[in-house]
Amino acid sequence: MAFGSRSNPFSNDDAARGLQLRERMEALGQVSAELMHDLSMGLSALEARARIAAMEARAGRPPTGELEQVVDASADLNLMMRDALEAVQGRTLSPEVRFEVASVVERAVRRYFPASRGVEVRLKTDIPEGVEVEGRASFLFRSVMNLLSNAMRHCRSEVQVGVSVDDPRRMDEDAEAVVCIDIEDDGAGLDLARAATLFEPAPFGDAEGVGMGLSAVAWMVGQLGGWVRHRPGDELGGACFEIRLPVADPAITG
Repeated sequence: MAFGSRSNPFSNDDAARGLQLRERMEALGQVSAELMHDLSMGLSALEARARIAAMEARAGRPPTGELEQVVDASADLNLMMRDALEAVQGRTLSPEVRFEVASVVERAVRRYFPASRGVEVRLKTDIPEGVEVEGRASFLFRSVMNLLSNAMRHCRSEVQVGVSVDDPRRMDEDAEAVVCIDIEDDGAGLDLARAATLFEPAPFGDAEGVGMGLSAVAWMVGQLGGWVRHRPGDELGGACFEIRLPVADPAITG
């Protein structure tokens, strides 16, 4: 008896889709610790703000200011998580999607350091007007917020944030001009031997709180085509974290 040949029930298109799905799941697994830890930190901050608002309300004082900050922080966190999910799903952006670096950094500093914290914050912006970076602005905003959080944990009384344009280095790939964002504290600094593992996924940081959120920063900065590193501080003497991003239109910096 002759038997007809059985056709493969799976087409090449099915196999390709399956491979894409596996790749996306692997990518999600690689960044899940970073994103979950970042979400946890954001939700903890929101809870603290909401508790303060509730205390104000119970005391008969309108908690308008706190509630406004809860709304703003919720919107920023929601946007970052939506952008992160789109990036993991492989949704690319047009090169025309850009944002002005200085305004994003300034907004993050204003959000993180209200006047009541008792820490002196210096923002030094030495960058031509209109310098932009391609990508999702929420990634830089959240990265700066995380690094400011790290600086607050380890500073004595002062934090400095600098924004400038720098010449490209070897690790800047093919960038013609680079935006450099430095966040430096006046604390005791970090042991350079630990710098090699600072940006590895570690959802809860180490026993001293060093490294908390830094792997999330590394992932988000990488999505913007840049990189982040730790180095000793030049001015305040503590730890300094440097973000470097390729400028979208190098002609503006000339």
